[in-house]
Amino acid sequence: MNVKVKKAIWAVFLVLVTVLIGLAFIIVRTGFLSDKPAVSEKIGLPTSEKISTIVVPHFNTFQTERRDFLKKISGEVSPKKIVVVSVNHYGLGEKDFLTTQKSWDFSVVDPKINTELFDSLIKSGQVGADETVFENEHGIKNVLPDLAEYFPESSFLPVIVKETALREKTKEFSGLLYSECPDCLLVSSIDFSHYNPNSLAQIHDVMSLSALNSLDEEKAWTAETDSPQALLLTLLWAGKRNTQKFNLELNSNTGEKAKNDDIETTSVILGYFSSGEKSQFGKKTTFVIAGDAMFDRFVYHSFKSKGLEDIFKKFGPRVFAGADLALVNLEGPISSGPIIDDISPDNLIFNFPSKTPDALKFAKIKAVSLANNHTLNAGAQGFSTTQDILRNNSILFAGHQSQIGEQSVLRVEAEIPLSIITVNSLEGSNGVGGLVEKEKSAGRFVLVFPHWGNEYQKVHSPAQQKLARSWIDSGADFIVGSHPHVVQDFEIYKSRPIVYSLGNFVFDQGFSRETQEGLILAGIISDKELQLTFLPTEEISIRPQLQQGDKKTKNIAEILDINSQNGFAKLSSDTIKINR
Repeated sequence: MNVKVKKAIWAVFLVLVTVLIGLAFIIVRTGFLSDKPAVSEKIGLPTSEKISTIVVPHFNTFQTERRDFLKKISGEVSPKKIVVVSVNHYGLGEKDFLTTQKSWDFSVVDPKINTELFDSLIKSGQVGADETVFENEHGIKNVLPDLAEYFPESSFLPVIVKETALREKTKEFSGLLYSECPDCLLVSSIDFSHYNPNSLAQIHDVMSLSALNSLDEEKAWTAETDSPQALLLTLLWAGKRNTQKFNLELNSNTGEKAKNDDIETTSVILGYFSSGEKSQFGKKTTFVIAGDAMFDRFVYHSFKSKGLEDIFKKFGPRVFAGADLALVNLEGPISSGPIIDDISPDNLIFNFPSKTPDALKFAKIKAVSLANNHTLNAGAQGFSTTQDILRNNSILFAGHQSQIGEQSVLRVEAEIPLSIITVNSLEGSNGVGGLVEKEKSAGRFVLVFPHWGNEYQKVHSPAQQKLARSWIDSGADFIVGSHPHVVQDFEIYKSRPIVYSLGNFVFDQGFSRETQEGLILAGIISDKELQLTFLPTEEISIRPQLQQGDKKTKNIAEILDINSQNGFAKLSSDTIKINR
């Protein structure tokens, strides 16, 4: 065989080897002749990993994180059409749902507007068009240029929704959008917990994350976000697209980022919905509890012309929002008619105005205890009227001034079922231990909320300690008290915390610093631990507000030596963890 023939055969051999290697590579990459799913050309994720919905913040403190996330997502999906949904921050325009086909002048890439989808939504009559409303709408303006940069081949349609849009209207819009664009990628531009300290923001985000993980519409509607409508649309869209798995990339807030536990925060969630089973996360239940709330005497006199909601002008509607349990001690009955304007400090027969529930609902307080020494100030009929008013305003209640039984128990059906046993120990506590045992045997976390102790004494009495420890011996997980009108001390018994008194929340006892200060206790219950956040408050002209800085630190130190870690682990300047 001559040299030329050998070279020819060798060349053919090399070509055949190259072809075979190429075929093998294609087979591996595409999954041909294999049970394994095909692999994405861009990042290596399965092409069956369908992504329908992403959640991003419009708060630009986390712009870098948002851009990194969008860059990653753009490597996984290449949608032809993207709908960006955000809150209508300024409540402008005539319709609840607004869109625009305005031209955007961004420095990097100008997004292409999907005029066909725009026309179909406008034609439906459910959506309005208003270009001027979008000029300063940062929920869209902060996010759209990043999307246009990382999805240059996509067309876009921005939509904003008012905070006043009803739940059913939101669901109708979801159905309309799906009928017109079932293959759209939905981008939900949502900021989560607002204006709260770091630890409280983290507690509120538990409900938001739970809503996302479970596709729970009720939680989405009650979570502490800047747009329950946008969050609800997110869940509905993920459900319609059969993408139930929420993949969390980041959950943080500005306080955590700045390492500051006091500053008002905005929290963010970055994540996306893909095909697959729902993500399994540990069960958690959250709570926010405050002390004595009284709306008669000088409280009523001070706010009767302004409206009782003005009491919470500095406090705002977000502290109690987004928790499974939001509870206070309601220190008196509510009247169905006019009440006497008597500001005398000797007036100890309370009767609250009929608008009291408006103030409670403004503050997002969902439940009250009626187990205290002023509950029957208007007699049995007044007690019945109070219950009816609370029931008609969808405010949960439990307790009686002197009776202990089934009506003493408030049950919250959360991820970890929670039972609150209310008792006015000033008139006896027989039967509480039995209630504790019953609720505990049903597999519930048991919180006892007693009205007890000596007024104006900052250290608990031996009688309080004896009762608390007996309830813990019966199975109670947590004791939180009220009545002394000042904040009392804290201890841990058998790994169970006892906060002896939360002090005043709303009261007209302006004669001392101690009676104008209180404590809000917030936390997270999980299977293995209890996380507690201590949030001292103070009243300024009767209006409660959260303390900050040295004053907050000093008051927490008066309750417990947070650095001692005696029975607990310190998580931050205001938060501890106790193993269950």
